[in-house]
Amino acid sequence: MDKTDILITNYKKSQRRFARVMIGLSALVAAIFVVGLSVAQYPVGFMETFSILMDNITGNVSIETYDDWIKNEIVINMNVPRLLTGISIGAILSVSGAVMQVVVKNPMADPFTTGISSGGLLGASLFIAYGISVVPFLSGNTAVMVNAFLFSLIPTTVILIVTAFKRNISPTMMILTGIGVMYIFSATSSLVRYSADPSKAAEIYRWSLGSLGRVPWDSLYMVIIAAAIALIAGIAFSSKLNTLSQGDDLAKSLGINIRWFRATSLTICALVTAVTVSLAGSIGFVGLVCPHIARMLVGSNNKLVVPCAAIVGMVMLVGCDILSKVILTYGLPVGAVTALIGSPIFIYMLIKSNRRPW
Repeated sequence: MDKTDILITNYKKSQRRFARVMIGLSALVAAIFVVGLSVAQYPVGFMETFSILMDNITGNVSIETYDDWIKNEIVINMNVPRLLTGISIGAILSVSGAVMQVVVKNPMADPFTTGISSGGLLGASLFIAYGISVVPFLSGNTAVMVNAFLFSLIPTTVILIVTAFKRNISPTMMILTGIGVMYIFSATSSLVRYSADPSKAAEIYRWSLGSLGRVPWDSLYMVIIAAAIALIAGIAFSSKLNTLSQGDDLAKSLGINIRWFRATSLTICALVTAVTVSLAGSIGFVGLVCPHIARMLVGSNNKLVVPCAAIVGMVMLVGCDILSKVILTYGLPVGAVTALIGSPIFIYMLIKSNRRPW
C-alpha cells in the first residue's frame, strides 16, 4: 500500500468516525430536549408534555382549569424557548471558541478572552445602577440589552484599532490587549456595583451569572440568527483555519491575507457573542472546553471540528441548564454549573486521551 492509499484510507476512517460522532451527539441533543420539556418546579409528566406540545402545534389548545393553564405556560412559554436558547447559545459559544483558538493560536482562547463578557456586564450595570442608556429614550430590559450589546463590542473594537495601527501585531498581543480591556471593564463594573443600591447591586450580580430563562419568544429569533451566522461563518472559514493552523508563512504563501482574516473572524465572533451576552448574560467555559472535546472526538480538521463543537456545545449547555433545575427547584446559575460539571470532565478526557487536543 503506497502513501496515497494510506491517506485515502485514513480520510475514509475519519469521515466514518465523524458520522458516528455526529449521529450520536444529535441523538443526545434530541433526548435532552425531550427531557427538558417537562423539567420544572411545577411537575409536568412526559405524556402531558407531548400532549400540550401537539395541541399547540395543531392549534387545538383546550385550557379548562388553572392546572391546565400553568402546565401550558411551563411547556410552551418557559421550557421551549429556554431549550432553543440553550441550543443556539451553546452552538454560538462553541463555534466562536473553535475559531478564536485557531485565529489567535492560543488553546486557552474563548469568546470571552477578548473582554466581550466584561464589556456587556459594564453596559448592563450602568443602566441597572444609574439608568445610563447609550441609546436615548430606551428603558427596561430593552435598554439593558442594547447597553450590553454595544459595550460588548468595545473590547474587540479596541483590538481591531490596535491591529490597524500596529502592522506586526502578534496573536499573543491581540489576546493580551483583550485581557487588558477586560480587566479595566471588570474593575469599573465592580465599582458600579459597589456604589449602587443593595437591590440594584443584587440585580447586577444575578445578571452577571447568566441565565437561559431570560429570552422570551419575541427575542428568540435574534439568538437563532446569530447561531446560524456563527455556524455558516465557521464552516466557510474552516479551510483557511486549517491553513492558518499550519503557520502564518504557509498561509501567506497560499494567498491568505492574515490580518484581514483575523480581523474578520474576530469581528464575527464578537458580534454573535455580544448577542448572547446581551440576552442571556455571561455564560463562560462553554467556548473554552467544547472545541477541545470536539478535537478529541473528530481530530484537528476544522471542517469537522466546527460542526462537532456546535453540537457538543448544545449538549453541554442544555444539559447543564436542566441539571441546574434538578439540583434546586428555583435553579442554579447555568454558568456556574457549566464550570462545575465541565471542568472535571475536561480534565478526565485530557488525562485519558492518547491524542493531542491541540
